[in-house]
Amino acid sequence: MKSLIVIYLMFMVSIDSLATEYKVPKKPASVAVADINLDGHLDIVLGHDPDSETAWSGVSILINDGKGNFTLKDSVFLFAGQPSIHVRNIDLNPYPEIFAKYYSYDNNNEYIAVISNYNLDSLSLFPLNTTSGINSFEVSNINYDNSSDILVTSHLGKFWGILYNNGNGEFSTPVYYNLDFYPNSLSVGKINNDDRYDIAVSGNGKKIKIYINKSTGFDTVNVDTSPRILSDIKIADINNDGKNEIIGIDAGIPGTKKRILIYSRGADNSFYLSHISQWINEAMAKIFIADLNNDTYQDIIYNVTIYYPNSDYELFHTYILFNNQDGTFQYPVNYFTGICSHTSYAADLDGNGWNDIITLNYDFYNPPPKTCSIHILFNDGTGKFQENPITGVKDEQLIPRTFELYQNYPNPFNPITHFRISIAEFRWVSLKIYDGLGKEVETLVNEMMHPGTYTVEWNAVKCASGMYFVRLQAGNYSAIRKISLIK
Repeated sequence: MKSLIVIYLMFMVSIDSLATEYKVPKKPASVAVADINLDGHLDIVLGHDPDSETAWSGVSILINDGKGNFTLKDSVFLFAGQPSIHVRNIDLNPYPEIFAKYYSYDNNNEYIAVISNYNLDSLSLFPLNTTSGINSFEVSNINYDNSSDILVTSHLGKFWGILYNNGNGEFSTPVYYNLDFYPNSLSVGKINNDDRYDIAVSGNGKKIKIYINKSTGFDTVNVDTSPRILSDIKIADINNDGKNEIIGIDAGIPGTKKRILIYSRGADNSFYLSHISQWINEAMAKIFIADLNNDTYQDIIYNVTIYYPNSDYELFHTYILFNNQDGTFQYPVNYFTGICSHTSYAADLDGNGWNDIITLNYDFYNPPPKTCSIHILFNDGTGKFQENPITGVKDEQLIPRTFELYQNYPNPFNPITHFRISIAEFRWVSLKIYDGLGKEVETLVNEMMHPGTYTVEWNAVKCASGMYFVRLQAGNYSAIRKISLIK
């Protein structure tokens, strides 16, 4: 029985993802990165979803020690509604501010909440003057005055708007612009390559509406995406030609697979569809753009759900589309990042000059208390990802493509040996020991296991010398190895 307890504990602490995990107080739903305490290191700011215990969402800060190790500093739970998070510096105070959306049950109004102290104890509210529901917001300098403004979209209200910063961290009443479709995404970037930031809005109208920023207002350009509906659009220069493209998710039909589309700007400043990715899992909801292999070209990160047959689990994987340096992309590279990981973010967290990946995780399958965490995939300096090399080492960099039972080591052994197994899919796994006559001696593993590579120890102190067999079964896979105990 002692041997079984040891094995169980080994699997409890095994890391079946390649990511370094940090537990957080509630379900993380959005993430931003900034040097919150002005120590020269990038910290992590999380927005939390409301849970079953309370209707409040909130904010947490994880402080970076400069080597990519994080400590939860503070959390505050006082917001209702969407937990989107942005971090910008908006006033003469050197510390950056944290932006979140706030809903007041007292007057049914919505606000943008600005936290201006990294201790999370100073809050200002700026009314949005609408009850239509704000589904997303961004923070960017729109009127070219070196102060960040707030941009919002309302899906139900069919509009987007701006709250202008007066330069001292105070914001105007919103200026709204009506749309002829229901918006689901807004992105800010320099589309016509002048010094002003432009706005692109997508929605169910099978088009992208671009607002070209002029000194006296906006000129509008419509990009026909019919029959496609784009969601989560981004503005970035994908092929390094000096012109920004619009990248988005082809939302398709609910329940069907999705793909990534890229619209490029032609010589006449009109946009055309220049790249279509392969079909991707239907659960893809968000993309993030960043250079992950330091070749100066922007790569694409997205998360998807993978359902494993014969199980009740859906596991989440982070995929990377590396840029071919021409605006087309390689076959996606896959990293397992946990249960319920919808959002990714990239930034250099350990200071090695390479962007790392943050994913947000919430284990909604197991009973309370739920496991809420973030996972960090650290870039090893080649565009491949692993645990933080300072806090842990993992010898595998990708999910195994096949099931495998490796020869034990040492062999022969007395009395302890180790079995290395590779699990390619979420399956019920059994690992058993048999004697030379085929009689079962001991069960080492008998449980559902996530994809990954594991090491299992067997202590044969109570067994006699001789030939034994170890058998691995996982789904339809079965393998047997001969092992030798010599005392």
